[in-house]
Amino acid sequence: MKFQFSAPLEAANSKLFNWQVRVPADVTAAFLASPTKKRVVCVLNGQDPHQCALTPIGGGVYVIKVNQGRIKKLALEEGKTIVTELFPDDSKYGLPMPEEMAAVLAEDSEGDKVFHSLSPGKLRTMLYVVSQGTDSDDRIWRAVQVIEHIKKRNGKIDFKALHYQDLRK
Repeated sequence: MKFQFSAPLEAANSKLFNWQVRVPADVTAAFLASPTKKRVVCVLNGQDPHQCALTPIGGGVYVIKVNQGRIKKLALEEGKTIVTELFPDDSKYGLPMPEEMAAVLAEDSEGDKVFHSLSPGKLRTMLYVVSQGTDSDDRIWRAVQVIEHIKKRNGKIDFKALHYQDLRK
């Protein structure tokens, strides 16, 4: 299953994200009926495939969020039409597993167990936090901090503590 459509980049009426591309209702319906549900791989203007979700904005309308980094990287502009391709994201986590995180999990069976007990959304958040490291050493350090954080809290995540205390260098 793969869909392609054209839609303009529009400003989002959201406090959480600034830019979006509306997904046609028939495309949304097909994904919501599929096993992957809202998780998709998105390609904008034939470039930069990335994993994301169909995000509801009300009234049965779904969008793809587009972050500022991607806007700059692809030179996208508000109101300009974007050719969007979507296909199901059938990956295990919905984001790539950084090899540094995989290595840390392979060495820490308790951490692996607690990590895999998290909800899919929290798993993706932890993978995102680790992947934001600037180099391999930073990603290893982040992976260790994330795993120690969730082990110490029995799988509960204190996002404020994780961001402001554990991941500050």
